[in-house]
Amino acid sequence: MDVRIEEIEEIGVARIRHVGDQSGLGECFERLMGWVVTIGAAPVRTITLEHDNPEVTPVERRRWDACAELQTDADPPAGIVLDRIPSGRYAVYTLRGPYEQMPEAYGYLFGTWLPNSGEAMDDRPSMEIYRNSPLDTAPEDLVTDLCVPLRPTSER
Repeated sequence: MDVRIEEIEEIGVARIRHVGDQSGLGECFERLMGWVVTIGAAPVRTITLEHDNPEVTPVERRRWDACAELQTDADPPAGIVLDRIPSGRYAVYTLRGPYEQMPEAYGYLFGTWLPNSGEAMDDRPSMEIYRNSPLDTAPEDLVTDLCVPLRPTSER
């Protein structure tokens, strides 16, 4: 796996928090994108933030944010928050293929790459940046950046 370290700049987003199994994120994205369309905005990217370690946090308590990157002054409805993902260093692996391959890719990132990299994970959430959409892309052609937050070089 080709893992690279990137500095990702701050990202303005509209987001919806979901607590529980990851399968509930689809409804969050549908609601979020429905609002984005009503205000006439075009999101640059869609992003998922994962706040909890799946090995220690029970499924029913795991926190996720479904995000659409955009800049707007529109007032969002209840449950949608305008926010910013802070800039920082990330280990990035570009997954090419179906989302079902994500657990294996994350297993490699956290189980093999991170312990052998000389890097340390930061307390920011992990991030998935979707480069295309399953709505109009075959599963084998999906492209997703899996981003693991890293501590600043000065704090390692």
